[in-house]
Amino acid sequence: MKKFTVLIVAGFFCLPALSQESESTGNVPEIAVVARLDANPVVPLYRPLGSGFDASEFFGSSSLYTLIDGSVGDWFSYSVANHWLSTDPASLYKRFDGDDVVGANLFYSDDVNWLDWANVTFSLGGDWGGLDFTLGKDVTLLGSMEFEDYDFNCYENLASYFWREYNVYQWGASVRYTLPDEMNSLAFQWQASPFGERTFASKLFNYSLQWRGEYDWGTFNWSTNFMQRDQNKYMNIIALGQEFYAGDFTFRLDLANRAFTTDNFFKQESQFQAGVLYNIADKVEIALKGGLNHLGGDYDYLYDVIRPEVLNSWYAGGYVNWYPLKDSRDLKVHATVSYGKWPYKCAMGLGITYNFRLNNLFSK
Repeated sequence: MKKFTVLIVAGFFCLPALSQESESTGNVPEIAVVARLDANPVVPLYRPLGSGFDASEFFGSSSLYTLIDGSVGDWFSYSVANHWLSTDPASLYKRFDGDDVVGANLFYSDDVNWLDWANVTFSLGGDWGGLDFTLGKDVTLLGSMEFEDYDFNCYENLASYFWREYNVYQWGASVRYTLPDEMNSLAFQWQASPFGERTFASKLFNYSLQWRGEYDWGTFNWSTNFMQRDQNKYMNIIALGQEFYAGDFTFRLDLANRAFTTDNFFKQESQFQAGVLYNIADKVEIALKGGLNHLGGDYDYLYDVIRPEVLNSWYAGGYVNWYPLKDSRDLKVHATVSYGKWPYKCAMGLGITYNFRLNNLFSK
């Protein structure tokens, strides 16, 4: 496993060289710097949650990212997403044991760090369809529309606890077959498990199988995942995400069932999310969204992997996105409002996100 990890890391340190070769062959990589600044005042509705000023709470999802995407020749492509700054930047780079720093956190699988993903894909195609082999760090194939958006375009107070709590950026490999119609694909993925502490060294893995369908009238993202939480113990997730289009309206519906044993398989833990978005002339988006997490019984083993206060929780709210630039969505101004049982609070947010595309600068 150590040789495998070293090989992956060495490959990504060679990306600058690949980019130079891409430029010489006309395949110039796309590079973007994305900055987001939030002001997110929170009103606790339960006093033990605390009061006063909390920078990580008030500044919401303020962050700085870079995105690099490119190709080398006709067969190879690569993608890198870096998360450079957050409201708690130290946690992106250092591993803590209490207040003590125990090292860098790049190869810990139970929490996010400064590298969201970095992978290389080898692609083959023909009349029979397409085949993609991906190696490196990638997003876990979860059947939910919630994971379709970049993190810097998401609103934490309007997200499920699973989105908040689990690290879906893991090292591993995947293979995807796209049917000749180019609308349907099947993928299998093997990764480190978010229940492990050290990537691969913990010897806990995640196995994912996904079907994805993309049509003019809707998109489907369905999956089943087996996340190993201990030796011979798994959390199974069956997740069905779908999105439907009707004129300027987009409707989203996410359903998920999580089971830890085969007994009462569909009566242990479930999650439901629904939302509707209205697009006004590609300049303004207005959305309403809500979700709940339901526990079907008193299962003690759930508390080993889920905080008790999360179970039987819910949230509701909405947001408005405004894109003020002409013929561009690089600048976004947003406002949000939410109310939830976990955490038990009411929150309102204002923010601005700018996607600075370096290619546009150099092309002028």
